[in-house]
Amino acid sequence: MKSYSIRKKRNVILGIALFACAIMSKGFVDALFVTDNANGVLNLLKYFFLIGASFAFYASNRNKKRLFSREFRTLMYFYLFVALISVFLIIWNGRFTFRTIKELCFILTPIIFAYYAINALNKDEILSMAKFSVVIYVVSYFIEIADRFSVSMAINAIKNFSLLGGQASFAYDYYETSHFPDPMMALFCYFCYYKENNRKWIWISYISILLMNKRLIILFATIILVLSYLPNWEKIASIKVNKKICMICVIIFAISPLAIIKLITSPFGIWFSNKTGLNMADFWMGRDNMVLYYLNHHFQSYGLGSTYDFSGFMLEIESVKMYLETTIVGSILLSISYWKITNCNFYSMLVMLYIFLNMNTSTSLTTGAFAWIYYLFLIGGINYGTTYIDNSSGLQS
Repeated sequence: MKSYSIRKKRNVILGIALFACAIMSKGFVDALFVTDNANGVLNLLKYFFLIGASFAFYASNRNKKRLFSREFRTLMYFYLFVALISVFLIIWNGRFTFRTIKELCFILTPIIFAYYAINALNKDEILSMAKFSVVIYVVSYFIEIADRFSVSMAINAIKNFSLLGGQASFAYDYYETSHFPDPMMALFCYFCYYKENNRKWIWISYISILLMNKRLIILFATIILVLSYLPNWEKIASIKVNKKICMICVIIFAISPLAIIKLITSPFGIWFSNKTGLNMADFWMGRDNMVLYYLNHHFQSYGLGSTYDFSGFMLEIESVKMYLETTIVGSILLSISYWKITNCNFYSMLVMLYIFLNMNTSTSLTTGAFAWIYYLFLIGGINYGTTYIDNSSGLQS
């Protein structure tokens, strides 16, 4: 028994060390190398570390009852369906791309890692890694923008923030980055839920989000920050929302890619722009042209990742991407699966609302592995209780 306990502790330490290597790889390698070569081998290094950490955490709790199993199964069943429909479309259209396997790996790696980590780590260990991640991402971000940073320009960028986009907006200033806003947002959401003794980490991550200038992230981070200062925030965050509201969210986001395509391709988009005064070209920032490219070139899906293989670029409206690649059935099951794991908790649903709105304006699942680690840690902590006991018991149910 003592020998097993020692092995278990060693595996946990190994898993944490590999997780730390994955975070450092994500930070420093992305900042220094991936910007210039997004498809290089170095971009995969962080995933190899995560896979190694997953094996270590699995080995540390092989004989214990798994927590987060329901959520894990829900997501894995969905991606099993995605794999099956991809196989069907590959056979139907007689065309295959290795991108299908690559994207499945990108998406599944954080899910598998989070599942085993939740069952191996305690709350303090996860919080410590969250703080470590913030430090690494902030340092890496400043490494990336070091040649163009100044305090005065940073203040000016924040002052000129615009939700509407466009060439003159905050979204195009010197400090934009694509590598760190998503994981920083996930960490911010995590700290806002576990806010006790973590206020400084909330503010460090929030200020970083302001500099990294992603419109939707700033909007939702500000909303969550304000809510976190309300009296009885803990009770508010734990409210159980009516299932009908959750179902409405499922329906809205299941059909959202159809609405986006309609907005982009029909006179309705012009009418909407005239009525609201919103410059749609500025709002979409070129993503509408991406969608039009596939429609005008009569794209026929051959599975997950086929839009990238077809065009050579990532379709940066992920809800439309999933719809084009997996049909409306895939869009419906995507919405059902991810809203189901919120368990109708208010805070989980608020975070999921941001995620799905982000999927309708950018990418999340395919490119956001290191964000999803902490989104899943957060949802697991909420669903199974906010108190971690020790390494041998994980989340308290």
